Amino acid sequence: MRFRAALSLLALFAGTGTALAEGPFDGKWTGEMVTELGRCAAYRTVTMEVADGVAKGEAVDGQVEPLNISATISDDGRVDGPFASNGGTVIKVRSGRFAAGSATLSWAGQSDAPLFAEETFDSCEGIMRLTRSGS
Repeated sequence: MRFRAALSLLALFAGTGTALAEGPFDGKWTGEMVTELGRCAAYRTVTMEVADGVAKGEAVDGQVEPLNISATISDDGRVDGPFASNGGTVIKVRSGRFAAGSATLSWAGQSDAPLFAEETFDSCEGIMRLTRSGS
């Protein structure tokens, strides 16, 4: 009798389980990061994956160390905190938001790893255009 009651209770709870909800921007994103002002890598290819509002990936140009993307995207599409870094360089999103299938973001960066010996740092800014795969 107790065994049947336990099985019935288990079946009741098993049927009420919920799957983890997908975030509004979850998925694979690709695009470009273009420098418009300053002396940073002129162009980088961006690949990243967003899961539950957390973006992970990289921006590469093939010549300098890749930027590691690690960012939080709020439910309204804003990027909270730093977007990418590679030790000496930090990129922050200044404006723009993620939308259902695309994002256009204005970014600014600063590096404590100068391109030339007489400099102490480099700063730059530009535009990032991203598209979600399958959108």
